[in-house]
Formats: sequence, structure tokens, C-alpha cells
Amino acid sequence: MGGTSKVKGRRRSKRGSTRGDRKALTELPKEPKKNPQGKQSRRKSQDKETETQSKTNYSVRQLLSQATDCMDTFNYELAQKFLQRAIEVEPDNLQVLECSGNLLIEVGELEKAKQCFGRAITLSPDAGHSKYMYMGQLFEGDEAVEYFKTGIELMKKEKERQEKEPEAACADNKTTVVTNGDIASAYCSMAEVYLTDSCLAADAEERCKECLEKAIETDKDSAEAYQIMASYWLSKDDKEKAKKFIEQSLSLWLPKMKAIEEDELSSEGPTFDPLNPCSMTYQNRIGTAKILMELEMNEIAEEILEGLLQEDDQVIQVWYMLGLMNVEKKSVESKAPARFFLTMAKKLYLKLRCDDEPVLLHTEELLSVLGPGEGLDESWLKKQEESDSDVTEEDVLSSEDDSDDDEEKVMDRKRKGKEAEEEKMEH
Repeated sequence: MGGTSKVKGRRRSKRGSTRGDRKALTELPKEPKKNPQGKQSRRKSQDKETETQSKTNYSVRQLLSQATDCMDTFNYELAQKFLQRAIEVEPDNLQVLECSGNLLIEVGELEKAKQCFGRAITLSPDAGHSKYMYMGQLFEGDEAVEYFKTGIELMKKEKERQEKEPEAACADNKTTVVTNGDIASAYCSMAEVYLTDSCLAADAEERCKECLEKAIETDKDSAEAYQIMASYWLSKDDKEKAKKFIEQSLSLWLPKMKAIEEDELSSEGPTFDPLNPCSMTYQNRIGTAKILMELEMNEIAEEILEGLLQEDDQVIQVWYMLGLMNVEKKSVESKAPARFFLTMAKKLYLKLRCDDEPVLLHTEELLSVLGPGEGLDESWLKKQEESDSDVTEEDVLSSEDDSDDDEEKVMDRKRKGKEAEEEKMEH
């Protein structure tokens, strides 16, 4: 990449998150969408009608189905009413308890979520790994590790059972097929505990490395495991080994992403999922870019960040990191893109009402050092327009509530993000 950063057209796709990410530059929340008055009235009318139906003699299965449908459309208030009714009917129903715990996580009631999953564990301690994986995400340190360990053991047993009785596993619609990738991802979650919450423990380094080695042994194609292994070696100031592992991680997903962007993807066999072509979540790829920046592999880092910007231009981290990277180039040509990216990060920060003050303060500090430079900015922005870029300040900062079609797009993006998060938590 040259001194300027070409901002390409956006693709909307799902993004997820991971535990830890070394507690730096965590993803900042978006501002809740405001519906126009007419849509609010129609929505309230529909909710009232559906709530009235919840008071009829629905079975627990029907109540659970209704709650799930409401969660899929992010109508958490109504979903909570369906689940409350289901709990009143069957207070010890495992599916209801796990679904309630999931909902409580979504609305930020983490302590109550712990109670739901804890109750599910008490009722069925030897079956169902997902509740343990959720608890591992909700707790920290040694407690989190113990939950992950139990979840991994249950996944191994379930995978063994599914391999011995494949027909029975396929017939059981309530059982999720367990893969080596799922188990490797759980080991990665354990490793990240040792990189974050338990990093000061005497045996943290040894335990972290052991978890990552098990992850790679379980799934040699786990891009996530190689990425965290690179992070591990960076924490030990061994940049040579860190570079080796991050390159291995990149080899497992970046070429495919490039091919997709250029419409040159050939048949990838039965493992290729056209709906989720990248094995690395949005947040994992941000983590990869951070590692690459630390290793001074800025060209690849910039390429990844620009790809992330195409997918979703509402993530402050990406704008901030692109701005920081251009500042660090220390060239005249890089000042204009640095100002643009950092200015966008600041404006998004204020628009989304974020509360990570250090990011805002550092952004303002960098902008102050760069100075105004209006002429350079205008020249650079003109070049961007000539390169057919469709990412403009007005587009990024505009509200997305002007039409029903816009609302559907927003809900679809939120739904995809929720699905990615649920998949990560379950694994």
C-alpha cells in the first residue's frame, strides 16, 4: 500500500467478538436506532397484540418459539415476557433457562444470566456444553477456566457419541453437532483468560501455551489458535515466533477473503460456506491487525482494516487504527488520510455516545499534533472521489431510519451480529 489509504465500497456482513483481545481498544457500542413515529405506533400495536396472545394457553414449546422469534428481531422486552410465562409454567425447563440466560446477556443483566445458567447446570450437570461455555464468558480467572474445562470435556464426549451413532445424532434436532473447530475455539477461550484476567498467575504463560497447543492439535486449521499464539509470543517479546504464527493464521483465511472481494473464488469443496466464508470474526480480524501493527507489518494490517471498513463503517476501532497507522508513517502524504480517519473516529465516538475516554483523548491528541491542513485534506479527498469510493462522511454519520428498507437492513445487520456472537459463545 502507498502513503494514502484507498477506502473502497462497503459490504455489510456479520461481525462477532472474542473474549479478551488483551483488553485493548475494545469494540464500542452503537447508538440505538430511533424509529420514526409511524413505525413506533405500528410496532407498539403489534407488540400489544402479541403480548395478549402470550396470556393464552400456549405450551412451553410455543412460548419458547415466540420468545426466540422476538429475540431474532431484537424485541427483547416482549421476548422476556414470553420467557417469564414459560418459566412460570415450567421453572426447571433447561431450554427456557438457557434461552433466558442468553436474553439476559443481550440486555446486560449479567448477574441474572449467571443465575439462569447456574440453575441449568444444577439440573443437568453432565449434559449440554453450551451453558458451561456461557458461564466461562461471564466469569473471570480460575472460575472461567473451570467452566471452559467442563464444557470441553462434555464436547469431547458428545463428539465421540456422535461419531459412534451418527444416525441418532442427526435425528436428534436438539443436539448441536460438535466439531474439532468448536473444541479448538474453546481452548482458545481458555488461553485468552491466561492472557488477560489471569496473566499475573505464576503459571499463566505455561497454561496459556498448553491451551493453544491443544487447540492446534485438535484443529490444525484453526486460524484463531495461530493468531492467539502470535499474541502469546508477542507478550514474551519474541517477534520472530510471533510473525511465524500470525503468517500461519493469515494463510488460512486472507487469500480466500481476497478472492471473494475480487470475485475470483473457485470451488472450495464441502468446507466452504458462502454465507460465512471467513473463519475469523470481525473482532478477531481487528486483533490480527493489532498484532501486525506491533510487528510493523503495516501493509497487511492496512489491507485488513480497509476490508473491515468495507464490511461495517460504524466501528470506531477501525477508523482509529487506520488513523494511527497513517500518523506513524510520518510522511507528508499520510497526514491527510490520518486526519480523515481520526476525524471520523471522533465524530462516530460522539454520535454513538461511547464511554471509552482514553480512545477519545488519544484521537484528539493526534489530531492536535497533525494540525488543520485543509488544503492537503481537500486534495486527498478529491483523489478518493476519483477512485470511486462511496464512503463519505455524510454516509457514515447519517441516521438509518429514513425508510422501511433502511430499517430492514439495520435489523439484518444486528441479527447477523447476534448470530455470530451466539455461535462464538456456544463454541
